[in-house]
Amino acid sequence: MTCRFAPLAAFALAATPVTAQDAAPPPLSPLSVEVLKLDTVLHSDVNAGSICCAPEMLVSGEAEDFVYIKVVFDVAWSEEVDRVSYSGSQAQALKLPGVDDPDAWLRPWGQINWYPAVEIRPPNLSQSRPRKWPDEDKDAVLSGLWTVPADATEAVLLIGKDDEPQLEVAIDLSGPIGDLPPAATLWDVTIDSLSVMDKVATSRESRGRVVNGVVKPTMGQIVAVSVTINPKQNTLVDQDEGNNAAYFQTETFQLVGPEGLPLVPMGQDRRGTIGNDVSNTENWSGEGTSGETDRTFYFLGSGAPGTYRLYFETTEVATADLG
Repeated sequence: MTCRFAPLAAFALAATPVTAQDAAPPPLSPLSVEVLKLDTVLHSDVNAGSICCAPEMLVSGEAEDFVYIKVVFDVAWSEEVDRVSYSGSQAQALKLPGVDDPDAWLRPWGQINWYPAVEIRPPNLSQSRPRKWPDEDKDAVLSGLWTVPADATEAVLLIGKDDEPQLEVAIDLSGPIGDLPPAATLWDVTIDSLSVMDKVATSRESRGRVVNGVVKPTMGQIVAVSVTINPKQNTLVDQDEGNNAAYFQTETFQLVGPEGLPLVPMGQDRRGTIGNDVSNTENWSGEGTSGETDRTFYFLGSGAPGTYRLYFETTEVATADLG
């Protein structure tokens, strides 16, 4: 299995595990390692600030750098080994040269599950043996973020609990500072229609009864934008080759009006209702891209005529005029 996602402007190296203990370390062998040093990263939480126009940027500071490390591991599956799991809080660490105290080892603070979205939570390195093993294989993927001293040039990635045999993987930290790509570069987005609405009818079911409703603004007007969204590639970091997935949230999309100000997001159309905080996952198989989908998003604004700009996170992706 080859794990595919957007290539990093980073160093890729063939890493070899080094075992310091006589006992067997975790049944993992690194197939590839990618390292990217960063000064700042966009926090992908759509509830932190305004993702289009006042996003939360995570800042490493002058004395430190962030480092994104992605390692694809081959797993030595056997009758005895049917699952591996190493948590970022207890079984992953970066050891700098000369630092032997486990309490001083660096622990991961973040992960990238859907590339390139940064989440503030330790990564979990886990995988289960394929049901059709040994005819099928499945790799395990670590995709985490650490903070390291700015002058650090090397480290050792440790997998396994501190009091147990650990796998050691050499990490090169001598590369230049880079950037993660904007998420919008991994999608094609087109606006199909833009219109003003006085209200949106809703319909819900509860215990076999249909409950109808209406969303009608007490001030301003509803601006509805219908879009076609097509992922350019798989963005799930640990997805199997050929089984593709891509993800976005309702509030990933923001609309800026002709006044130059963002409209209030009301949500997306979802089976007769509208709502924010909707997770959208598109799945498709095979080569190429066929995860195209249509969505309608609603915003509250003045409804003034002029040019409206649609944003995917921090990037403007399409415009449309409202007459």
